Amino acid sequence: MIWIIGGTSNANDIAQLLVEKNQRVVISVTTGYGRELVEKLGCDVIQDVLDAEKMQLFIEKHEVSLIIDASHPFATEVSKTAMEIASQCQLKYIRFERPTPVFEKARYVESYEAAVDYLKNTQGNVLITTGSKFCGKYCTLNMERLFVRVLSTPESVGQCTKAGYKPYQIVTMTGVLSVQENLKFMRENDIRFLVTKDSGSEGGLPEKIAAAEAGGAEVLIISRPRLQYPVVFSDYNELAELV
Repeated sequence: MIWIIGGTSNANDIAQLLVEKNQRVVISVTTGYGRELVEKLGCDVIQDVLDAEKMQLFIEKHEVSLIIDASHPFATEVSKTAMEIASQCQLKYIRFERPTPVFEKARYVESYEAAVDYLKNTQGNVLITTGSKFCGKYCTLNMERLFVRVLSTPESVGQCTKAGYKPYQIVTMTGVLSVQENLKFMRENDIRFLVTKDSGSEGGLPEKIAAAEAGGAEVLIISRPRLQYPVVFSDYNELAELV
């Protein structure tokens, strides 16, 4: 059995390729939304938050022979744990790392905290598109400046509400927005700063950047964490051929 660590469109695409090659595949996800997207692919899906102990049990239960880590670029703890468990269990581990272009006009920062430190010395409304999990990190700023855009799930909205955002500051969405959709929102809410992550095209990064440039907003990109992976692929077909 091939275990794909999922929760991303990359994982779903890889799973579909492997299923078409008659490979036995199981995908792990952490959210109900992620599970819904996977169930139509024709492979097994498990929804759970897997720590090291659960990963070992998962490998034994599903007789895993190969791990493909296609988790989000910022899900570093999952990747670190998976690499450790793969080594302990003497399993091959492959990382799929989505490519991303470099945007020369954007300001790259190393962390959420660095983004907040920069914004403290600025004025104007801020659109935060770095996910609901860390939306509370921006609350040391003047909250009246902030708009946060998250997935349209009760969990995401609940995290934002708990952090102190008012309903009008929480914008929900599903999928990637077009340049025009991004720009419309930025103009309607006089957005002067966009905070996003280096999550690649799959996360709608090019569309966000293009809209910000068109609307005259400054872009802060939180740089992708870098881990030392034993084997890395950024091409679906090359990975599928290896399997």
